[in-house]
Amino acid sequence: MKDLFAAGYREVKPPFATQRPFYQSHGRGKTAPLPFFPTPPGKLCLRPDLTIPSVLDYVRAGRFDEARLCYQGTAFRYQPRGAGKPEEFTQMGLEIINGKTGDAAIEDDIEVLEKLLKIIRAAGVTGYKIHFVLARARKISQPKAIIPLERLARIIPPDPDAMIAGRSGEDIIRRIERSRRYHAQRTEQQNEEDPPDDSLAMDWMETVASALDLQTNDFETFGQSGGFDYYTGVSFEIHVPELGPRKVIASGGRYDNLVESLGAPHQIPAVGGAIALERLREAAGR
Repeated sequence: MKDLFAAGYREVKPPFATQRPFYQSHGRGKTAPLPFFPTPPGKLCLRPDLTIPSVLDYVRAGRFDEARLCYQGTAFRYQPRGAGKPEEFTQMGLEIINGKTGDAAIEDDIEVLEKLLKIIRAAGVTGYKIHFVLARARKISQPKAIIPLERLARIIPPDPDAMIAGRSGEDIIRRIERSRRYHAQRTEQQNEEDPPDDSLAMDWMETVASALDLQTNDFETFGQSGGFDYYTGVSFEIHVPELGPRKVIASGGRYDNLVESLGAPHQIPAVGGAIALERLREAAGR
């Protein structure tokens, strides 16, 4: 958390209980029961994540300025018997609300993922995979590899030096321009049924991979996520496969529609991510 404070993030401490309908509208309540309080009947639940209550606090403050928020606290999830997952865990995360827009929006996307990876690497975890997920893939019932392997090899070469070698200034500018088109199209389409075109999403990933110097073995191709459905465009999960059913140690993405849906007077861009600390420690101990 100290590194986040130094980077300008402000700690928030959202309440343990929040309005159950907020989660029922954004994925978790659609798929599994939520831990809830009996009074008033079905209205309050224990927070299954800290993003929504943090955004609610931002909305209720009513300033709607740029905010960099961070938090650490307990989240509560219903788990079916035998799932092999805890019903309580400690979540540490960060959110950038009303940050960069348009051409520069990808810079906030990169910042969030970079800070999560820094925490994970500092803990000594090396056997992780970044699992990128398209909005379209979140709506299908079976996992699907969307990026062909040959395209993935071009995005992230096996040789780390190849990430820079052979890449001209013109090529870098072209990739940035593709990512700008992706964000422009996502802004136009985020209120429609279909998410942005897959090819532009892959261009977005190329830009992110280049900025973070990611290597081939850091990645899995696009697939399905089991998390919340408030994300727009591309979201991500960071997996440690050795943990089995607890393999997702971190997740995040952009949620440009969420702030308005929780009461803001207009659409406000936002992106964030969080780490499950117990799973991080378990992964670090292997």
